[in-house]
Amino acid sequence: MSSSEDTPLQQTEDAASVKKHKKGNSAKAYISIILLAAVPSIIFSAATALLVVFTFRNRVILGDGSGELQTSHASDNLSLASRTVRDFIKTGGSDAYYIQFNPSTLTTIASITGKFAPYLSSAIMGLAALFAADFVQKTSQKEQNDKLLTPNQLTLLIGLFSGRLEELWKATRVRANMGGKFAAPISHTLTILIIVTVLGVLIPAVDTWFGIVVKPSEQTQLNFTTPSNHSFGRGFLQGKDCVYSDYHYPCEALKGYGADGNFIPYLPTDKEPFKILNNISTKNTISNISSNSSQSLFYLSDAAISSSKLDFKASAFAISTQCEIIKVQCQQGDRNVFDCTKQLPNRATDVTKVGFKFYNDPSLTGNISYPNYAFLNPLYFYVFLEVGELYGPEGPDVFTGTLEFGCSSTIFDATYAWVDGSIAQFNVSSTNGSIGGVMAAPFMNDNANISQQAVISSLARLSANYSDAVPLTAAAFSYSALALSYIGMESRANIIEQSRSTLTLTRVPIIPFYILITLNALIHDSSLQRRKHQGPGTGLGEIPWLIRPYKGY
Repeated sequence: MSSSEDTPLQQTEDAASVKKHKKGNSAKAYISIILLAAVPSIIFSAATALLVVFTFRNRVILGDGSGELQTSHASDNLSLASRTVRDFIKTGGSDAYYIQFNPSTLTTIASITGKFAPYLSSAIMGLAALFAADFVQKTSQKEQNDKLLTPNQLTLLIGLFSGRLEELWKATRVRANMGGKFAAPISHTLTILIIVTVLGVLIPAVDTWFGIVVKPSEQTQLNFTTPSNHSFGRGFLQGKDCVYSDYHYPCEALKGYGADGNFIPYLPTDKEPFKILNNISTKNTISNISSNSSQSLFYLSDAAISSSKLDFKASAFAISTQCEIIKVQCQQGDRNVFDCTKQLPNRATDVTKVGFKFYNDPSLTGNISYPNYAFLNPLYFYVFLEVGELYGPEGPDVFTGTLEFGCSSTIFDATYAWVDGSIAQFNVSSTNGSIGGVMAAPFMNDNANISQQAVISSLARLSANYSDAVPLTAAAFSYSALALSYIGMESRANIIEQSRSTLTLTRVPIIPFYILITLNALIHDSSLQRRKHQGPGTGLGEIPWLIRPYKGY
């Protein structure tokens, strides 16, 4: 320290020494603040980078599958706004990345940003204080009195460094009342405080939301198989003559029904059509795609599809039959035959005979007699059931009688999409008359009647009255026609095929993911911008009170 006795040279040297000492202290303070700001910034940046890297490096691209093998999603009857709000709160939105990564590890990494956001905010406010100190020091050195802060402005600036919301509100009101801008340090500090306060609240909130919505999720991976490896479709044998020369019998392959003149009354039990008819086949099955009180629609498919994990589109034949009662006749003991009331609550317990007659018109007037066959679509036919026992409503009287139905059947070329274990699409178009001949052939000469008798008898027992027997009889014909005509069919390769596998992945909703990344980038950019505006020439030794720890967010 210089004294009054020091020479001018010594006083100059002492002043230079003091200035050098202060400059050294300022540089050390500057470096310390920069390092303190860098530590949370580095940790913050590393956590954000790891979050991005782990998400995209482990991302699994899920195949959408064929557009022809899509299922429609049930509506939840909520408005678009309601669904959006609900998705945001519960799931983070409908769009998401799926990754092969532990969800707990990912949310732990993300939580680092939320925990270090307050520390990074403090560092940013420290750098803002450094900027303010540098401004005041340089303004004082240049003696720019018009730019110096007034006592009220200094008080306002110090209040902003406290980070309290009331000081922020106070500064905002002062600026609004002034109708102009603050001096540089106050304006910058106010802007930074607003930014770090908002980000300091949003980042932990979004981080918490992110931790809630990131969850394990079972997803389906679809992979195309080209060409198809499975043959679940069905079609008639290719290259066969479908009109037998001597008897006009549909399809040479149907000789097993007696096309050669040696008629048999039923199918041998080792034949596939018999197994299909009796629902004991391990290769083929007949399913009902839709039915109601007046219509039934049946189609033939592969029995293996129920246990398959494949999605596919295949071809098939389908048949729809409708019937209506023409006449019901009853007889009690030796009495004369009389008409029964259609709604008479009798219960048939034994169908002793089934008969069919085919016609070429819906009015059932033009009979088609063997050896000709019904090469028509739709098929028009008459069915009669001889009932051996009918128990009356008052019992124990036993009735015998005949039920007569007029029916029509439409045969379709069908294609269906099987997706995730069920029918997703079923499209039909009416086929040509030759297929009608194939379906009707087993019923033209009583070859199928014994089998039909068993099928219809079992169905008739389900009837509470005669009207109930109508759709059951229609269903029995459709079922039997498909089963018995299988002898002329072969398997067809799937039109489209894709494998289905289930993966357990981590679901990362896109909306909270990018919101969190954006907020992290904003607060980190604020830190970088503050450091760029600082220089080691800051007069920290002159204005130490400007450096205060930030206690806010």
